[in-house]
Amino acid sequence: MDRVPKARVEIVIESAGTRDLVRALVGAGAPGYTVLREATGSGRHGSRPGGDVTDLLSNHVVVVLAPRDSVPQLLSALEPVLELFPGIVNVVDVDQVIFEDTQRHAQ
Repeated sequence: MDRVPKARVEIVIESAGTRDLVRALVGAGAPGYTVLREATGSGRHGSRPGGDVTDLLSNHVVVVLAPRDSVPQLLSALEPVLELFPGIVNVVDVDQVIFEDTQRHAQ
């Protein structure tokens, strides 16, 4: 088992901006991403109860694990997208745990 220091960049964004956000992340060198659809909750942008049939008014959460030194580049790439679509960005230092069996399957 290995522990690799990473940054977890998590963006909550209106669904309409997800495609542009992902393109910006990939263009900035993000090693990969996960999109969690229909995030519900309440915060500074109001309440998002979920259940939107069309997905137009729902929020998505996009998560990236990246080297910590790549965070400034990723955040710079996100800025133009977040000027068009409301969103919230959280960056947290984490350790990615990689088990030996996982490393073998990835090769």
